[in-house]
Amino acid sequence: MAQMDERYGQAVQANRGLSGSALSRIATQVSRTALELGAVLRSVDAYGERIIGAALAKGDAQVVDPWSRMDGIVVLLVSGAVAGPVGISETALRARSMGAVAVHAAIVDGYPEPIVGCDTITSLPAGHHAPRRLKGHHSAA
Repeated sequence: MAQMDERYGQAVQANRGLSGSALSRIATQVSRTALELGAVLRSVDAYGERIIGAALAKGDAQVVDPWSRMDGIVVLLVSGAVAGPVGISETALRARSMGAVAVHAAIVDGYPEPIVGCDTITSLPAGHHAPRRLKGHHSAA
């Protein structure tokens, strides 16, 4: 429980910093990751929407309508920092059920474990470090 409380506190702190140059830098990282993966963007939360909005303002991104079929599409889920994986996993599994051929996640400050439904997880450092990509766990079992 103490670890979850600590992770929650870290997530709140990281998400508070999503503005100005930090937001611009993270939006650029998301755009680059999407380009590398051949993916379109889909937000998981309000912070993901903020990041995607910044990427769109730069003209560097394409988004998918979350209520449309995603047949044959590679999706990059975008999220602010999180304390747990449930929201990301549910969104990933929903995208797969709507036809996405691959689902990846880009999360501010990453997540330390595989997330069900995600092929890879890219950590978007709130600081000035380079992003890193981890294997996900796309099986629903």
